[in-house]
Amino acid sequence: MGADRYRDPFFFHMVCHPFEQQAACMDVICGGVLAKFPRLRVAFLESGIGWLGYWLDRMDGHFEKMGTYVPWLKKPPREYFIEQCYLTMDPDETTLGAMVGLGVERNVLWGSDYPHFDCTYPGVLKEVRHAIRKLPETTQHDILTDNAIRFYKL
Repeated sequence: MGADRYRDPFFFHMVCHPFEQQAACMDVICGGVLAKFPRLRVAFLESGIGWLGYWLDRMDGHFEKMGTYVPWLKKPPREYFIEQCYLTMDPDETTLGAMVGLGVERNVLWGSDYPHFDCTYPGVLKEVRHAIRKLPETTQHDILTDNAIRFYKL
């Protein structure tokens, strides 16, 4: 999204990933894919975590007020997300604590973003540990280890 509107790489890169993730998240959840395939796991990568709170609220609000348009959804979109979806954090995001506070600590993965221009390599693990240092130890462990084990079924 945004390619038809922005030619400048700065502007295009700002919008393409998070807006595409929001659209994909809506399509997969509200379109009924997760309801139809309850064992499917989906990851939304390359766009950080900050967009999630707004989007879960928006999808749940529409479900609450307009749920008759999506009769295949048997529960709010947030519940499908928490049960079946994952997303990656960027270590320099300031919204991580707030998003984890929404109950998605078991849905957050981290990545190096190597070899992209904005990766911190070497040193990304140190950066991730610094970013999660204020979170509860169980949440830190989830983000560093258990969430990936669960997502990849290792």
